[in-house]
Amino acid sequence: MNNRRKASVEGPTDVSLILGALLQSPMVKGAMEDAILVQRWPEVVGESVAQHVILKDFQNGILQVHCPSSTWRSEVNFAKKAILEQSNRLLGKPIAKDIRFV
Repeated sequence: MNNRRKASVEGPTDVSLILGALLQSPMVKGAMEDAILVQRWPEVVGESVAQHVILKDFQNGILQVHCPSSTWRSEVNFAKKAILEQSNRLLGKPIAKDIRFV
């Protein structure tokens, strides 16, 4: 017995529908949010800080940043609330929750 399903003969699917569904998937949305923050990091922390403090990753609401010294780490800790608020403003929703140092 042949249990194979017959291919659908409904016709082609509009590419915009496929792309729309893909862009709404959690994995793609997360990657886009990460890319937005990395690209616009100087807007979040300022040009001079961005030259020293590097955003390494953004996952599950956590900004993972690298600071070259304890002085920069203190600066980021001091500005933590403002950094999270600006990140959320750029993303258009309150998903940045914390900063971790790596």
